[in-house]
Amino acid sequence: MKYQEYNIGDELLNFTVVEPNGFNTTNQYPIVVLMHGFGASSRDLAPLASAINARGYIYAFPQAPIEMRMGLGGLGYAWAPISGEGIKESINNSKVLINRFLDELLNLYGNQDTKVVLGGFSQGAMMALEVGLARPGLITGIISCSGWMNTYALDDLNDIDIQQELFIGHGSLDDIVPIEKSIETVEKLSSKGYSTKFQEYDIAHEISHVEISDISAWLQSTLPPFDS
Repeated sequence: MKYQEYNIGDELLNFTVVEPNGFNTTNQYPIVVLMHGFGASSRDLAPLASAINARGYIYAFPQAPIEMRMGLGGLGYAWAPISGEGIKESINNSKVLINRFLDELLNLYGNQDTKVVLGGFSQGAMMALEVGLARPGLITGIISCSGWMNTYALDDLNDIDIQQELFIGHGSLDDIVPIEKSIETVEKLSSKGYSTKFQEYDIAHEISHVEISDISAWLQSTLPPFDS
């Protein structure tokens, strides 16, 4: 698999694309977008590409817009602060940037018929749910790993299209984002008619090999890979 880095500038998110083995520009690959959690970067989830399916999809990993100083001089990125004022405003700003990124990604790798699965881990999962459910024409399915959907977003959700499929996985030992947040999200979405597959794992705030296997199976059923 081949990595491509896109550093666009202030008005668009930087992102990493992982092209499949045997990539051919004339093929119409479905696209999988995965968004990192608080304090990570676009490269954090990129290794999942080969673990999920190395041939049938284009994978893209956007980098959150808020730069953070981490320990030992490192840099991390966030979609929104986790405390203080301005959280909702930051989330809304990130949603605008994610939608612009999706449009740019389609210009580079897709067309009007391209379908996308949008997912993420932790804070990235929260963003995936809020952005993805608002774009049912483009987003076929949504993956949420150790994430949640904010109460206001759940309450404001319009029943514009309930054909989307959702995979929601969470660790029962998670002490960063309690599993109850995913359970609440599943219950609310299910009550609105969404098809939601919920998986609980005996793990903490992480993604296990078992969860990756479950995601791979769900993905290939929800959005079949390009078959060369």
